[in-house]
Amino acid sequence: MKLNHDCVRQLLIDIEETMPAHGIITSNLFEEMTSYKMFGEEQFSYTLAKLKEADYITARETSADGVINIFLTIDSITWDGHKFLDTIKSDTVWIKTKDKVVNTVGSTSLQVIASLATKTATNLLGL
Repeated sequence: MKLNHDCVRQLLIDIEETMPAHGIITSNLFEEMTSYKMFGEEQFSYTLAKLKEADYITARETSADGVINIFLTIDSITWDGHKFLDTIKSDTVWIKTKDKVVNTVGSTSLQVIASLATKTATNLLGL
């Protein structure tokens, strides 16, 4: 399955907006998230697993039949997850960054996207 960068961004935004100050997000809230509604259960679950794998979030999971990962709770966005989200959260920065990627290389890693988004924001700020 392909990692959808729009889903990555929206899911991180959803987690940040949903996360209580000293709490967790349980799986019963997933269907209410914008990213779940926009991208569907399969893409949502895949993206959630990849965010955990990349250490952008901390989450507790269980395995059913040793194959399917079912996330029960999201504990937090990590420091790196917040740094990445802060870089791409602005709609203006995100659109300009995506346009640059699409019009030059077609697709790239999240690290390159973060770097390009940082340069985009820096240019928009006139720095």
